[in-house]
Amino acid sequence: MALPYVLNASEEMNISDHCIRDTMTLVSGLRNIKPWAVKFVDSSAKILDGLLVGTMSSLGVYDECVGIEVIKERGTEKGKLLFRGQYCVIDLKPSLPPKAKFYGTDEIIPELKNISERGTVIGEAAKFASMLYLMPIKLGICVPSGCTLDDINQVAQLLGKALTLNAEATRCEIKEETTLTFLNYLVM
Repeated sequence: MALPYVLNASEEMNISDHCIRDTMTLVSGLRNIKPWAVKFVDSSAKILDGLLVGTMSSLGVYDECVGIEVIKERGTEKGKLLFRGQYCVIDLKPSLPPKAKFYGTDEIIPELKNISERGTVIGEAAKFASMLYLMPIKLGICVPSGCTLDDINQVAQLLGKALTLNAEATRCEIKEETTLTFLNYLVM
């Protein structure tokens, strides 16, 4: 798991106190196998199914993530909402050679031909590498709502660097209650 790596490198990052607190609560919940904590993992993307045939995204389960509510279980504030699930999308791109003026989306990038022997995993992945010029690999993850987009970006970039990938959190969403005005009802 990436958590020990992130914790060791956290001194280099400027992660918000809310994010650290909520993440530690999440880790504690996972250690105690709390259903709400397991939902954070369950609703996040896993290893991409079909990566070797060109699948470019694993988006997790949006509704499960944003439906998570973590409630204080003890003490004077028992029943208080601590944080919610927040759905974030991470874009991943490997470092690629400069894009050629013309290429087919099913052609192996010339610079990869030397290392992409037939019958190897790299050879299979190289068939679809040119697609990465057009779109990144997208992963949907579920994180505590106390983490900002900047917090998520710092961690994504740190992990991406370790994997020699460019990683960027492009958006995060939290379930918010909508209140309709009289005018909204009138229009409906």
